[in-house]
Amino acid sequence: FGDTLADAKAKSEADATDEAVTETGWINDAVTATVEPNQTDKFSGYKWDSTDGETSYELAAGEATDPSTHVVKVYYVRDDSQTHSVSAQVEYYFGDTLADAKAKAEADATDDLKIATSWLNEEVTVNLIPNETDKFVGYIWVETNGETSFTLAAGEATDPSTHVVKVYYVAEPVAPADVTPVSPQTPTPVPTDAAVPATTAGVPAPTPVIPTAAIPDDDTPTAQPEEISDDETPLAGMHVDCWVHWWIILGIIVNTIYAICVVIRRKKYTDELRRRERKVTGESDGNEVDSSSAVLQGEGE
Repeated sequence: FGDTLADAKAKSEADATDEAVTETGWINDAVTATVEPNQTDKFSGYKWDSTDGETSYELAAGEATDPSTHVVKVYYVRDDSQTHSVSAQVEYYFGDTLADAKAKAEADATDDLKIATSWLNEEVTVNLIPNETDKFVGYIWVETNGETSFTLAAGEATDPSTHVVKVYYVAEPVAPADVTPVSPQTPTPVPTDAAVPATTAGVPAPTPVIPTAAIPDDDTPTAQPEEISDDETPLAGMHVDCWVHWWIILGIIVNTIYAICVVIRRKKYTDELRRRERKVTGESDGNEVDSSSAVLQGEGE
């Protein structure tokens, strides 16, 4: 056999032989030897092409035994229609935990079935590339079970099973939110011996407040009370006369004196104007005695 008929005929030795067929008879009887070559499926992956030689040989009566062996050559060539295949598939599972994902009887998702096919006398391999990054939103890949490559050896028949690779995803953890710590506050203690006011008719007595446990100040440094003495406050430690204040007081006094002088001056000026006006018009303010009238009146008498 060979990929081509020329390759098969170029071989010096046979790839396989049938058992020799020997026929024996009385020397005066003809004897015939017949062979039945396999012209169908002698070699896997090859098909019959041709046969060289007769399949029946006869020795005539009276002839001596033929010492040679008659050969029939049967040639096979490559048959590409004879193939074998292997198949595989990726299955995906998800769950809150890995145990939840593995507990599922059916896959949540699958990739397309992959089938690799080749000539029967060549090995064939199917390769899988599972999604190990972002198959499911909100889930992260954690584990893959199974080989991602499967090979069928040359000459082996088709593998009827489907090889499975299982890929597991679990819920993606949620990052905790940032929480700003709050400084604890020291509760105001309530005296246990506080007097409870007496009840009046028809009015229930108030329920006494039971103090809660106080948080020790020693555990909270920022809660320690701190007093600032006057000596540590520069402005409260001493009283220093400020010259700016004296200037302000002096300015107030000067402005007051100036305002009084202005009023007096304006009053005096106003009185002078009125006096002159009366003198011109001859009017009297009621307090003065018109001397000219008195003189005239006296002369008349």
